[in-house]
Parts: sequence; C-alpha cells; structure tokens
Amino acid sequence: MSYSSSNPFSSPRGMTPNVLCYCGDKMNVRTSWTKANPGRRFLSCPNYGSIQRCNMFHFLDDELPNQYYKDLVYQLHLQGTRNGNENHISEHEDAQNELLKIMEDLSMTKSKLKVYDRMMMCLVVVVMFLVVVAAFAA
Repeated sequence: MSYSSSNPFSSPRGMTPNVLCYCGDKMNVRTSWTKANPGRRFLSCPNYGSIQRCNMFHFLDDELPNQYYKDLVYQLHLQGTRNGNENHISEHEDAQNELLKIMEDLSMTKSKLKVYDRMMMCLVVVVMFLVVVAAFAA
C-alpha cells in the first residue's frame, strides 16, 4: 500500500517521513514519555536538546483528549519501564537534556560576569585616576 500526503510531517504508524530540520539533518521519529505528552510520537532534529541547540520538533500524533488518558498512558509506561521494557525516551534522558541546557546557561552567565568584572575594574581605575588628578589640582 502506498502512502502520499501533502503534509511532510504526517505519516501512519510504522512509516518514517523524510523531513530535514533547519540544520539540514534528517529528523528522527521519537516518542515522548513526559507526563504532559505520554506516548506521543514526534519528529526531532538529531541535535534536539544538545549543546548545538537545534530545537526543531513536530508532533506526529494528536494530543490525548484529556488528563485522565494522559495519566493512564503515563502510568502504563512506568509499569512497563519497571518491568524492563524501556524502548523510548525516558524521564532520565529528559532530565539530562535539561541539565545540559542549565549548564550551558550557567557557562554563558559566567562569561557575562567576567566581562562585567573587567568593566568594574576599569571603572575603579578611572575613578582612582580622577581622584589623584583632583588631589593634585587642589
């Protein structure tokens, strides 16, 4: 059976669409196991959540109709995980990705603080120079 659609993101289960992200890499089909979107398939860049910061993703599946179903699918996933049936993105990987983002933000903040520290030292030198000049002028 052939499959064709005008939407490059849509595909039936089991078929992987050939979609390129903004980086030019082929997007991967993954499954979200977060509490907000349990069992929901999505396309993501191979660099999604990495230091390279390509955050392109697109959900392939519709959202579950209400919180009851989300909780039910999430609990079933947790039970399967406890039984050793882990085949999808785990919350542990999500936490690792979040930690990488926090570490990158911390690194950027440290860089900014170094610049501010240098500016403050220059300001102190200028003020001391002005005090010395004012003392000699008086």
